[in-house]
Amino acid sequence: MNDSRVSHQELISLVYGYFGRKASTRVVDSVKQTVSCVLYESFEFECVLDNEYGTFGAAVLAGANLSTIKFLGQKASLNPDPDSIRASLELVERWCRLRLPDKFLEEYDRRVLAP
Repeated sequence: MNDSRVSHQELISLVYGYFGRKASTRVVDSVKQTVSCVLYESFEFECVLDNEYGTFGAAVLAGANLSTIKFLGQKASLNPDPDSIRASLELVERWCRLRLPDKFLEEYDRRVLAP
């Protein structure tokens, strides 16, 4: 087993700490080891720690039983260490921002993210 694996509580802190106010409708399931939220008021995002295999997973959900685990042709890392998870979150954020119109992002950044 890898000693650098994060706990579920650490995953919650990593995800919500990374996305901050960009993550709304936050849901944590300690039994399933998932962390979910809506990113940019537009994308349902979920990540999971799979204790059986010792891996991390990230997906943007796209309806009942549909999701994408590839972001710009690249899969999120399966490694459950903090640096790999942060790199996966960066990949997901970049994917989200590229999928949204510039006008939306300008308004969103101004109204939601500006201090």
